[in-house]
Amino acid sequence: MDTNKNLLYKDASKFIYDIFGRPEYLTSQIDFTLSDTRSKGYLFLPESFNNLIHTRAVKRMSRILQTGTKIYKYPSMFHTRLEHSKGTYHRTLELMYTLYSNSKIHNLIKEKGYEKYIIAELVRALLHDIGHGPFSHTLETVCSLPKGFHEDIGFRLIQEYPELKDALNNIYPGLPEIYTEVIDKNFLGLNMIFEGQVDLDRGDFLPRDSFFANRNYSANAKIVSELFSNVTIEKIVDENGKTKLAPVFAANQVENLDTFFRNRFKNYRDIYHDQECSSYDYIFKSFASRLITSNEPSKLREFLIHNIGKTPDEIDLAEYVAFDDVEYLKGIISVYKTTSDPVLKKLALMSLPPRNTIEEFYLGLMVSDEQVDENGNRAYTNESDEEFIQDLLSLPDSKAEYNESCILLNSPSAQDIDEITQKLRKLLNITTDDLESIGIISWKDRDISYKAIPGKEVYVKDSAGKIYEYSKHPERKMPIFDETTYGFCLLTPLLEGNGFSPEQVSLAKSIMLSYNKNKAKQSEESVI
Repeated sequence: MDTNKNLLYKDASKFIYDIFGRPEYLTSQIDFTLSDTRSKGYLFLPESFNNLIHTRAVKRMSRILQTGTKIYKYPSMFHTRLEHSKGTYHRTLELMYTLYSNSKIHNLIKEKGYEKYIIAELVRALLHDIGHGPFSHTLETVCSLPKGFHEDIGFRLIQEYPELKDALNNIYPGLPEIYTEVIDKNFLGLNMIFEGQVDLDRGDFLPRDSFFANRNYSANAKIVSELFSNVTIEKIVDENGKTKLAPVFAANQVENLDTFFRNRFKNYRDIYHDQECSSYDYIFKSFASRLITSNEPSKLREFLIHNIGKTPDEIDLAEYVAFDDVEYLKGIISVYKTTSDPVLKKLALMSLPPRNTIEEFYLGLMVSDEQVDENGNRAYTNESDEEFIQDLLSLPDSKAEYNESCILLNSPSAQDIDEITQKLRKLLNITTDDLESIGIISWKDRDISYKAIPGKEVYVKDSAGKIYEYSKHPERKMPIFDETTYGFCLLTPLLEGNGFSPEQVSLAKSIMLSYNKNKAKQSEESVI
C-alpha cells in the first residue's frame, strides 16, 4: 500500500475485506470537516457498522450536540456527538490503513490473528462518546458526576445493553469482550493514540469544532492530517526505564505539534471555557436543583434524581439512553408550562435555546442520515418533535430572560471576584458560605496546552532519529501555555427564591453593572 496517496473507496474496501475476512459493502458519506484527510471528505462505513449506528444507544448521539450549550452563544456550533464519533472512526480507519502497510505490523497481525484487534479499535473510535448524556459535559456539571463518568457508562453500554451487544457480535463474534481485551493489552501501544493528548478524538474535534466556530479550520485540519500520516509505532524507554510500544511522530512534525497544542489551548480558553458559555452550565444546574426540591412530578425530575451524584454502576441504562438533548429540552418545556413556582419558571425559560438558535437546533438535531422516513426523507420528525419546535418558537425568547436575570462580571480576575463578592455579602447581609445556592456563582478553569502525564505523553523524533517526550524536544519552539480563567455571575431568580426583596435584588444588579462600568472605564484609560 502507498500510504502517501489518497485513500479511495477501492482501497478502503480492500483493507476492510483483508481485516474482516469477508466482503463488506461500504457506504460513503460526505463530511466537509474531513476534506483534508486522504479520503478528501468521504467517510467510508462497512454495512455492519451502519447497523451498529442504527441501534438506539448509538443513534441517540445524533440528537446530542457535540459542544452542548455552546450553541447558546455560537449558533453555528450545531454539530453532534455522532458526527464527531463517525469522524473519529474515519480518522482511525486511515491510521490503521497506514500502520497496516508497515511490513512488521502487517506480518504480526497476520501471524497472530490480530485482525480482530483492528476491528475492535475501529469500534472503539466509533463508540468512544456513546456514554455522554444530554448536553454532554453540561450534564456532568448539573449532576456533579465524577471524572470519567461518560467513559464508564459507555463501557457498561457495550458490555450490557442487549441491542448494542447483538450488533457488535454481528460485526465479529465476541467483539464486546475483544473490545475490553484490546484496551487491557494496549495493543501496539495504541491506548496513547486513543486517550492521549494528540489522539484521534482530539484529532477530530479540533478541526471539527473549529470549522463550526469559524476559527482556523483549514490550518487545524491540515495539521491533524499531517500528524496522523506521519506516526509510527516504536519501542521507547519511559522515565522509569521501562521499554514499551508507543506512537511516535516523525521529526518533521514538531512544528505541527506546536501549533496543534497552541490552537487546542485557544479553543479551550476562548470557546469551551468562555464565561457566557459556562454560565449556562450553572443555569442548567440551578434549574435542576430547584426542580428536584420542588416536588413537582415530571419525567425529567425523575431522570435527574436517578443521576445526580451517582456512580456509573448505579445508572439505569434504559432510562439513560432514553434521554438526549431534545428529550431533555422537552422536559424543561413541560416544567415551564406546568410549574407554579415563578423562580423555577424563570430558570426553565433561561435553560431553553435562544430564538436565534432554533433553526440551528433543528438542522443539527433533527436532520441527519440517522433520522429518515420510509422514503429516505432526512428531515423526518415525529409529532412530539414538531410540537417541540412549535413550543420553542411560541415561548418568550430565553435570551431576553438571560440578559435580565444573569448578570456576568466582565473579564473577571480573582481579585475582581473577591471584591464583588464582599460587596454583595455586605449589601445583602449574607452569612452563608454556600453562595451558589443563592445565585452568587463563581468558577475558574485552568487551561494547559500540554502536560507530560504518565501514559499519555507525546513522543516525537529529532532529525537524527532520537526519540524525545514532546516537552523535552530540543526543536520545540512553542511555550507550554498555562492560564487560569475566571467566571462570575449573579443569578437573580435564585436571590428572589431565597427571600431577598425586589429592592435588594435591584441593588445587587446595580452593584454588578456599576462594577462592570468602572472596570470598562479603567480599561479605556489604561489604553489611552
